[in-house]
Amino acid sequence: MYLVHVSLRPRSLGAVLSPSAAGAIARVCTGRSGFEHVSVHVDVRPHPVLGFYLRAASLVEAEAAADSLWRHAASFVPQLEEWELVRAEVPLLRPDPGP
Repeated sequence: MYLVHVSLRPRSLGAVLSPSAAGAIARVCTGRSGFEHVSVHVDVRPHPVLGFYLRAASLVEAEAAADSLWRHAASFVPQLEEWELVRAEVPLLRPDPGP
């Protein structure tokens, strides 16, 4: 299972992405490209992020699947018309050094 962050930017000033977009995205993505779950993070700066949880054989496959899922969702979810993809990437986290 991979978590892929899909970073978005507004096509126009004043665009607002609602957390409710997650439900609409899930409805159109279920059964596609290893999709398991999506979360919407509207407070991330400079722009919102979608978190796609999906099954894939590799990190590269996961990022490509998230890109494909975004494009599919953007075609069917009216709320996404105001947004464009910046990047789709697995967030690489630094290991916790511990105490």
